[in-house]
Amino acid sequence: MAWPWVLIAFIGISLPAVDWQLSRRKSARAFSLTPSSRADPAGYWLYQRYGLGILDRDKVIAAVFGGTAASAPSLQDAAHALAAEVLSSGLRLRPLQQRLGWVFAGVGLGELAGGLARHLRGIQFGAQSGQLAVGGLYLMAGVGWAAWLPRLTRRRARRALQRNALSFGNVRSA
Repeated sequence: MAWPWVLIAFIGISLPAVDWQLSRRKSARAFSLTPSSRADPAGYWLYQRYGLGILDRDKVIAAVFGGTAASAPSLQDAAHALAAEVLSSGLRLRPLQQRLGWVFAGVGLGELAGGLARHLRGIQFGAQSGQLAVGGLYLMAGVGWAAWLPRLTRRRARRALQRNALSFGNVRSA
């Protein structure tokens, strides 16, 4: 039972050594504050169109995702345009969350299949009912993230479009 202590000693020695080695490099890697079009398409769109900084982009995205008017009057035009872009072109606010939803749904189906196979083979473990419950929870969470969340996003974007348009005094078409 000495292997856990060897592992802890290895990690305790190697992590500081690697950290010291990396900190001694001459050239530091440049850090970019521009958003990635793949990880944050809405932030990238706001950066390209309006040149907004990180905090302003977060405020606009929170307003559109939350279905509210932008907090600052200077950001209402950007929030209105982002909501219109989400509704017209299907610009997704959280694409990674939707992909993870499908992964969770797949894990849930796998857990359910494993639990049902155990049950049908007659293997009586106490964890079998827990495996079915966990599989069902993963499946529900995954379908919620992958299918229900984009609909909720579009509904909130529609509401944000109306609220930011009304704050400008634009006439809302019925």
